[in-house]
Amino acid sequence: HSEGLIHADIKPDNILMTVSADDVYKGKPFNIYVGDLGSSTPSSDIFSYTVGTDEYIAPEIILDTKYTTAADIWSAFVLCYELVTGDILFDAHNECSIDYGIDMGFEEDESCEENEESDSDDDDEEINYQLLKLMWRIIGPAPKSMTKHGRLYYNSRGQLKLDPELTSISISDLMKINYNFSEEECKQFEEFMLFGLQYSPKLRPTSKQVLEHPWMQITKIEN
Repeated sequence: HSEGLIHADIKPDNILMTVSADDVYKGKPFNIYVGDLGSSTPSSDIFSYTVGTDEYIAPEIILDTKYTTAADIWSAFVLCYELVTGDILFDAHNECSIDYGIDMGFEEDESCEENEESDSDDDDEEINYQLLKLMWRIIGPAPKSMTKHGRLYYNSRGQLKLDPELTSISISDLMKINYNFSEEECKQFEEFMLFGLQYSPKLRPTSKQVLEHPWMQITKIEN
């Protein structure tokens, strides 16, 4: 980012470590590299809006609006959830069988197998809609400043067209339902996640601010 580049496809496959998992648990130092710059673009001259990977993509990219380095921050926070839980936060393809709450209705959505048989454009729209719906459920409704750019998915009141009334679930509750974390751990992690998962790119922290967040101040790795 300091070099004026947006990676545009932050995900687990593109994060490289120069150490074995065993060495990590032993507390040995290591380097982390970001690989695959095939989708990267200069911040000052974006050359493609068809970027990213479904589950990690920022909402502004889904809505085909101008994106910035803040799109990478969004993806990095989604990646962080996966590093902590082992599951995808916005599981639009229903790969992880996450319990989003008994009244979430996720099971009623079309399966990926059914989607694969449909037109590719319709398939993309279906996945985008599912992503926006999961975002609404987990971090709340998008501001009208964003929904006005997504009339394919939102009505004039800023509600999702097919689901004007959705049941939400907090990140803390999502973790308590699906994983063996304590109440305090869930609350601390939720606060950190919401620090970065802001709909508005202007409200998202920079990389430096993320590293300075209390949740990131880990000084000891316990075996």
